[in-house]
Amino acid sequence: MIDNVLQISREQMEKAIEILNPCMNDYIYVYDLIDDYYVISGHAVDRFILPEDKFYDAAAKHKEFVYADDYEMLSKELQDIKDGKKVFHNMKYRWCCLKMEDHIILWAVLMRLVLSLRQITSAVC
Repeated sequence: MIDNVLQISREQMEKAIEILNPCMNDYIYVYDLIDDYYVISGHAVDRFILPEDKFYDAAAKHKEFVYADDYEMLSKELQDIKDGKKVFHNMKYRWCCLKMEDHIILWAVLMRLVLSLRQITSAVC
């Protein structure tokens, strides 16, 4: 499975997310830790305080939409992944919704398969 994923370019992953977007209630995303680039299903921007469905400087921009009390925990997790201390991300933390006047905060369960630099050949994942 991983070998097949590695043969997919960033553009192909973005297109796959775009194609699947109208068919899902959940949100598919790819976070490129090397280039600090994030892409998520387009309909996520209709619900959450996301800058766009595709953006760079992702680590810092998470602070804009992750609930403040959860950001430090997430930031540490991401650093552990970057440092090679963890190879899988499965964490519950809260994302802020667009209708903050209603004080809506939703729990997000995010899972990521982390592909290391050693595993990446021609594709960026």
